[in-house]
Amino acid sequence: KIDPTSRVVIDQALWYAIHCGSPFFATTNGRTFALFTVPERGERFSYEKHRILIEEIALTETFTEELLSTVAKLHTKVPVSITPLDWAFIIRLRSFVNWFADVVAPLIERKLRTDVEFRKTYEKFAEEVGYKPDAEQLAKEMAYVFMNKIVFYKVLERYYKELGARKLKLISAPDSRTYLNILCSFYNKAVEVTKDFEPVFFAGIYDDIVIPDDRFVLDEVNAFIEDMDHYRLEDLGSGVVGFIYEELLPAEERHRLGQFYTPPPVAELITRWAIRRPNDKVFDPGCGSGTFLVKAYGKLLELKGYKEPTAKAHKEIISQLYASDINPFPLHLTALELASRYITAPSSEMNTILSDFFKVVPSEKATTSYTITTPAGQIERKVSIPAFDAVIANPPYTRWVEISVKTRNSIAKAIGNKLKDYGLTGGIGNETGIYVHFIMYSHEFLKQNGRLGMIISNSWLQSDYGVNFANFLLDHFQVKAVVDFNRRLFRIPLIATCVLLLEKNTNAKERESNQTVFIYTDKETNVEEILDAIENPEGWKSRFLISVVKQSELPRNDKWIKTMFKTDEVEKIMLNSPFVTRISSSLVPRYGNISGVSARGGTGADKFFYLTKKDFEAWNLTKDYQYPLLISPRYSKFFTFTESDWKGLVNADKPCYVFICHKPKTQVSQSVEAFIKWGETTHL
Repeated sequence: KIDPTSRVVIDQALWYAIHCGSPFFATTNGRTFALFTVPERGERFSYEKHRILIEEIALTETFTEELLSTVAKLHTKVPVSITPLDWAFIIRLRSFVNWFADVVAPLIERKLRTDVEFRKTYEKFAEEVGYKPDAEQLAKEMAYVFMNKIVFYKVLERYYKELGARKLKLISAPDSRTYLNILCSFYNKAVEVTKDFEPVFFAGIYDDIVIPDDRFVLDEVNAFIEDMDHYRLEDLGSGVVGFIYEELLPAEERHRLGQFYTPPPVAELITRWAIRRPNDKVFDPGCGSGTFLVKAYGKLLELKGYKEPTAKAHKEIISQLYASDINPFPLHLTALELASRYITAPSSEMNTILSDFFKVVPSEKATTSYTITTPAGQIERKVSIPAFDAVIANPPYTRWVEISVKTRNSIAKAIGNKLKDYGLTGGIGNETGIYVHFIMYSHEFLKQNGRLGMIISNSWLQSDYGVNFANFLLDHFQVKAVVDFNRRLFRIPLIATCVLLLEKNTNAKERESNQTVFIYTDKETNVEEILDAIENPEGWKSRFLISVVKQSELPRNDKWIKTMFKTDEVEKIMLNSPFVTRISSSLVPRYGNISGVSARGGTGADKFFYLTKKDFEAWNLTKDYQYPLLISPRYSKFFTFTESDWKGLVNADKPCYVFICHKPKTQVSQSVEAFIKWGETTHL
């Protein structure tokens, strides 16, 4: 449990190397590996000068061979590639986060069990954001926030004289609580001096981190603070700074932390289409880690005629970008990402809103207020909401039945009447993804002819609620394009996705005369090609499957997937064939051997086959009939589903076993016989 890139660990290893006369030395914890040369006599060690290899590794035979080969080349004066400083910096940050998360996770777990107030805060947080991070996950998020605060403060103190006069240096404290209080006093001062950056320095539950009373741990944190003086993040350049923060949370880590990854090319496609003028105001109502707004920043910079940011351009662009999120962690990351675009001129115009999107009021006269809790008390933050030229987002894909009660209530208050008007309540409403609600509410934030671009699930194209949702789109937007991706061309998540590009228009005639472009692609492609295909569809029909339909001719009582794939034409060809006939002309299609479930599909026998642990115990069914099962991908929040994830379902008494009887009736026990009889009598 060490951080191999920490100065404390490196200094100890260097001392050993000098003592035994070795020309090279290395540090590792089995996950991160760092190789250095020993300085010449009388020379001070410098991470920048003496590093050779800094990388994340698995200790395998292949890695060992590569390492020995590198050392042999160094020994014989053969040139080797040195890890670039920016990448070494990324690994330094990641290594610190991984080490620190391991250190604090047991304390967070204990705090969740024993600290009543913290448990209440945690439960309230979980209710607000709609998911419950376990102690390990919460510790990882806390570690990221903890690290970001130190890094960002060290930057600010170099550009604000008042902070530079009170420089964050090695902290001497008798215990960890005092240590954290001293750190917090620096952050309070940063917010007071800059009059901004609350989302960076105050992040709700993530501020309740605990550190063990361990001198080695406090020394490691002090070493990290000292390192942040040597690195000077801003000297790496604004492009590299942004890259560092993007790379700091790799895609798989975002999944693990509950952040739904937006493929950068998709964000670029949407922002390049939606943002048209240098003064456009842009809103991301579910900002995640800021991918869309980073791309929007780049687009606005280009429209203003700049190749690189300047202090003036940076301030202007930051004032044009707005972000909201219900969770302080992604809002914290977004604030960092945007501030990092031009770190030598920190802006105090950041429009970040910690709120349920459906509680943000869409009005040019409205001011959205929210409270940030700090150790010094509560800060009320106010953001005036303009009418937007563009709304861009990757909204959650959660279904109505999975949304927290609080969010359901705020949706009902914000757009309840619209949902009723379009038949999106009741049974059909339960299947609706929350992205439908995001789009319906986002409409109210747009100017006339303002553009909306979102990447959403494509399930609405082929569902009953999608027909009703499509009618809302036809009544409020010019539907410019629907782009459906077959493969995960841009590392798109497991769920099938499409990009929806809309332009708000209150003029019915203009809406009806609009030409809607449907694009389906299962080939490798790029943003330029898709943008051109939207504008010039005829020229791309050999490359993509494209349908162009006048908006007035789009169906109001049928699923748009039929329009996209022109299924009517296929049906005509099939029905005209002498070898094809409809099954319904000869048979009555049924789902399984039961009735009454044809509307939903399936066999209707789930209650018989899919059982909880308590079900097995209640029927006294032995393990001979009990097999672990993941009955729905909704139980898996991330790509990796582990045995411990499954055990979590067991403890929560979710259906996660399948009942299988593979014995003749003469060999089954009485309890199994009774269970089978119950299934038969209840028509399962």
